[in-house]
Amino acid sequence: MRKILNLLNWLRTGRRPLWAAGVIVVLIILSVSLKPIASYATAQPQNATLVTALVALLGILITQIVNTILARTGQKYQQELETSRAQAARFQAYLERMEKLLIDHQLRNANKTANDDYDDARVVAHAQTLAVLEGESDPTRKRILLIFLYDSGLIDRDNLVISLSTANLSGADLSGANLSGAHLGGAKGVTTEELERQAKSLNGATMPDGSMHD
Repeated sequence: MRKILNLLNWLRTGRRPLWAAGVIVVLIILSVSLKPIASYATAQPQNATLVTALVALLGILITQIVNTILARTGQKYQQELETSRAQAARFQAYLERMEKLLIDHQLRNANKTANDDYDDARVVAHAQTLAVLEGESDPTRKRILLIFLYDSGLIDRDNLVISLSTANLSGADLSGANLSGAHLGGAKGVTTEELERQAKSLNGATMPDGSMHD
C-alpha cells in the first residue's frame, strides 16, 4: 500500500506523460487485484470458473485503459504537429510579406521620407511582427525572426522602423546573436540578464527595461 501511495504522490507532483500515468494505473490495478483473486481461486475448486471470468474482465479493463491512453497520446501528438505546421506556415508567409514591404514599399526608409505609403507599410509590418511573435512557440523561428529584423535594419536604435515594445520574445533562442545597437525597449518575456547570457553582442543596444547596454 505504501508503494501505491508513493506512486499516486508522484503523479500529483509535476507534469507526467499520459502513458506513464496509464502504466501506473494498470500496475496499481494488478497489484491490488491479483493477490486476492489468486487467494480466492485456491480456496475452493468451484471458485475457478468465477476467477477465470474475473481475470478475463480485468484483461478487458486493462485493454480499454491502454487503448484510451494510446488514442489520447496520438491525438495530443497530432494536435502538436498541426500547431507546429500552422506556425511554420504563418512564419513563412510573414517573411514573404516582409520581403515585399522591404523591396516594393521601401520599408527601411519609412523614417526618412514623409510618405503615406511608407507609413502604411510600417504600420502593417509592425502589426504582423507582433502577431507572429505572440503566436510563435518555436525558439528557433523566434531567433530567425529577430535576426531578420536586425539584419534588415528595422530595429536599429538610431533608425527604428519596427518597435518591439510589447513584442513577445519569451523562449527565443538568441544564443550567439549579434544585437549591437538594436532597440529592444519594451519587449516582454525576456530580461536583460537573459539577453546578456545568450547574445554574442549587445553593445549600444536598448534593453527591454529601457536602459542602454554598454
